[in-house]
Amino acid sequence: CDACLYAYNEEVWAEKSVSEGLSCPECGKAELKQVTTSEVGNIFRQLLKYSEPMKALFASEEGGDKPIVMGAYGLGISRLMGIAVEDSHDEDGIIWNEALAPFRVHLIALADKEGVVAEKADNLYEALQQAGIEVLYDDRDARPGEKLADADLLGMPIRVVVGSRSLEQGGVEVKRRSEVEGLVVSLDQAVAQLS
Repeated sequence: CDACLYAYNEEVWAEKSVSEGLSCPECGKAELKQVTTSEVGNIFRQLLKYSEPMKALFASEEGGDKPIVMGAYGLGISRLMGIAVEDSHDEDGIIWNEALAPFRVHLIALADKEGVVAEKADNLYEALQQAGIEVLYDDRDARPGEKLADADLLGMPIRVVVGSRSLEQGGVEVKRRSEVEGLVVSLDQAVAQLS
């Protein structure tokens, strides 16, 4: 129900012969409609099932002891990641929300023959770590296209690429996973911008 957020799961919907267009049985203000959702939590109405056998009682206002009416609530933590990925991805991979991302920054060092890129990337990695930024550092001996594709697949919120081309342009490329274009910023600006 759009008015009160009352919902049935599919099994109950079929069991109660509920159909779209009927008034909400809870508030009566809106019509029910069938939508796809993800179940993250559960509520189990245990009522007196466990409290009576365990003699779990409370002193009632009326006087005397009464069994506790019980309920259990569950949150499927393992489901949250799957739902987050299902909700935020594109054809190239995951687009992590900063609050859920395993790392905030994916730092990529592109190979160069002189070793300048590796040195600059190592220094940037250390500076980001010292600034308290969680970094996934890709210093593998792999082709640039493979590293960039893997970065998109893994989907950390911010990708920082250190390569010969970016260094010639004055720094490193900083790109949000959710955006198409990146910016070249100086090494000093990169740390300040990401802090």
